[in-house]
Amino acid sequence: MMAARKPLPDLADRLPQVRGRLRGEVALAPLTWFRVGGPAEILFRPADIEDLAAFLATCPADIPVMPLGVASNLLIRDGGLKGVIVRLGGEFARVRFDGDTVIAGAGALDLTVAEEACAAGLAGLEFLSGIPGTIGGAVKMNAGAYGREIVDIIESAVLVTRAGKVVTVPGDKLGLSYRHSELPEGAIVVEVTLRGRPDEPEQVAQRMQDIQARRAETQPIRARTGGSTFAKPVDANPAGRQGLGADRPRRLPGPDHGRRPGVRAALQLPDQYRRRHGERAGKPWVRKCAAASKRTPVSSCAGKSCALERSHERPL
Repeated sequence: MMAARKPLPDLADRLPQVRGRLRGEVALAPLTWFRVGGPAEILFRPADIEDLAAFLATCPADIPVMPLGVASNLLIRDGGLKGVIVRLGGEFARVRFDGDTVIAGAGALDLTVAEEACAAGLAGLEFLSGIPGTIGGAVKMNAGAYGREIVDIIESAVLVTRAGKVVTVPGDKLGLSYRHSELPEGAIVVEVTLRGRPDEPEQVAQRMQDIQARRAETQPIRARTGGSTFAKPVDANPAGRQGLGADRPRRLPGPDHGRRPGVRAALQLPDQYRRRHGERAGKPWVRKCAAASKRTPVSSCAGKSCALERSHERPL
């Protein structure tokens, strides 16, 4: 028998005081890429790194905590998420420069970082313009596109551990591999230092335009699509994968009579495609959690993830 979740006031009473904002039962759909999903039991918007660190240091260990960017690789069940959802904005979305390096808050959009680097005359970050999401999420999954990925340009990342310690980790110690990282359990990325190289802004801008043109050739870029729902198969022989592209699931079901598309319908797409094409389709970035009508514990979303995650090999 499933135990009923504790009433919201009990959870709120157990949380430490913050300088940022703590709100209960916040709708997450307006904050996510696909505009779907239930509410967060608690949404925390920290004022700065110190505020987040103090919160994590004194937040009871049994309370699940999960960062949420723009959820471009995440579908949240209609029942919502239990525990504390951390949303990084404001100070965490700023981008600054130190010589040829870009220092970006984890809440900064990938596209914004690429555009700011372009304006500063720094090359090497153009591929970020083709990846939806935030820099923090890009580090978490070593996001990449068009032959480049985060591991190629990262110098270091500042993390706040679940115990509230602020640590700076060199890029080569983050365990970055294909769409994977080995961040400490419960740690939240708050700032990232990336390497650039001097170049003319016009040249950088042209390469970013070329990326957008390539995206437009293969994806409905004016729609919120599912991007790469599948990772590369172990056997990536193109000859063995002929005929897979025609019905490859790229986008969520469209609105039904003005209503937003449902999470349940979106979750069915990768399964249907894999049943049709088998192992040739590649490993789906799909992991299922509690029933859609139930509130999903954050802990099942943080490590194993919930609902749908996708590779950014061919991003939106």
